[in-house]
Amino acid sequence: MTAVDDRPTATLRRPDVAPGKLFIGGQWRESRQDGRINVVDPSTGSVVTSVAWGTTAD
Repeated sequence: MTAVDDRPTATLRRPDVAPGKLFIGGQWRESRQDGRINVVDPSTGSVVTSVAWGTTAD
């Protein structure tokens, strides 16, 4: 007997990336708060990149 996965495959659409902006409501927007947050690799402790600072106001 062979197992068959006949579930429909999900199609994910990746929006074009806009560095330094937040993706909110399907659009890239400027952050209302100036600044950036470092993204750290927990396995090495090194900074991988930085992202826009987002708040509830955004």
